[in-house]
Amino acid sequence: SAPKARVVIEDGRTFIAAHNEAFDVIIGDLFLPWGPGEGRLYATEHFRSIRKALRPGGAFFQWLPMHQLTAEQLSRILASFSRVFPEVEIFCAGFDAGQPLLGILGWRDGVLDWRVIEERIAAEANWLRDPLLLHPSGIALVYLGQLSPDAMKDQIPNTLNNMFLELEAGRRSVLVNSSQPYLTSDAWVEYREKWIRENSFAGLPQSLQSWPRSASQLTGIYLQARRNPRLTGQAAETARRFFPGEILYHRNADWTQWPGVPPWR
Repeated sequence: SAPKARVVIEDGRTFIAAHNEAFDVIIGDLFLPWGPGEGRLYATEHFRSIRKALRPGGAFFQWLPMHQLTAEQLSRILASFSRVFPEVEIFCAGFDAGQPLLGILGWRDGVLDWRVIEERIAAEANWLRDPLLLHPSGIALVYLGQLSPDAMKDQIPNTLNNMFLELEAGRRSVLVNSSQPYLTSDAWVEYREKWIRENSFAGLPQSLQSWPRSASQLTGIYLQARRNPRLTGQAAETARRFFPGEILYHRNADWTQWPGVPPWR
């Protein structure tokens, strides 16, 4: 183990609530929405404790399992998050519509700075191998924009008082025929497209503006390959048209790390 690492076995909400301005970065891993107590880690009160636990300029990144959430449940989480973090940046983990993962980013008092991203990539260039991390265009491929401040203003947040997510997700998990599916496959593609249309990309440099939409094309291509494995070779060839050249031809790219059908097979 790393000498600076410290493992703490504790209730997450209690541990975070007991710290003030203690962390530069906090990451919330995937929590089972209907797990006893776990759904409360998506509550406004917990998000508020996290913001207080961040040092000035600190950032919080929360992963969300789209294959375990409906559109309404996701909206409640985003409403809770945006009540605490005024600027919400949205990312996805890759291009798999079968089990898509969403990431939401909030700052204590900072903003997403793409110049800093470029500087960090350049500083770590000697050891980076993940194609998505070799150039800012790779980050832009998984960027879904900044949530509009008004997008969730009419949505009721998930709180410890209403425990909406834990109760609703629990009921949903035992229902075989639900009118609201999880956000996977075509439902995810549609939701992703909705964000591309409605979210703000004003902070994204002009040179990177085209890549979020290219990523939507990649997601659709990979979904077809998932449904019909015989199309995998065709998908790889088609997908190359939607790759940034800085990544596609980068000498350090390790395509075994690519979150989809690699362009070179």
